[in-house]
Amino acid sequence: WVAVSNNIEVSFNYRGRTRVVHPYGLIARNGFWYLVAFEIARNEQVTYRVDRIESEVTLGVEKAFERPAGFDLSTAYQRDPKFYPGSEKDEAIVRLDPRIAPSVIRELGDDCVQAVRADGFVDISVPCGNRMAFKTWLFAMVDRAVVVGPEVIRQEIISDLTRMAGGAQ
Repeated sequence: WVAVSNNIEVSFNYRGRTRVVHPYGLIARNGFWYLVAFEIARNEQVTYRVDRIESEVTLGVEKAFERPAGFDLSTAYQRDPKFYPGSEKDEAIVRLDPRIAPSVIRELGDDCVQAVRADGFVDISVPCGNRMAFKTWLFAMVDRAVVVGPEVIRQEIISDLTRMAGGAQ
């Protein structure tokens, strides 16, 4: 955060190589933190999953770089593991508890919102073509999110949860 806030060049080991980068921003996606940065050696913008950094992060000089004009962190890294090419029609409607709805909407973007209910719960549309990634994302919210449709996906989730609970109803 310090490096991002103060435009400090940093270095760290990632996948067996030392990377020297200009950190543009940190963003959370699906339970993981990602660093969006400009890697000097590659001369391009790159995204790193923070928990995969293999060493301490070494800070360089403050104000070492400027972010590109118009840089927008919310669109800089949009990869969603719950989506894969060809799965555009595989979407679930998930009802979110009001306590977590704002952070989930920040993660997925405002256009995921399908309805805001009078009780404060929010229905969102979520890609679910990659079922494993979708279920990991959904189950991380424990009892604060529920699939309300389509019925085939809802029943799949109910079946998985029943199996995980040892068949208890």
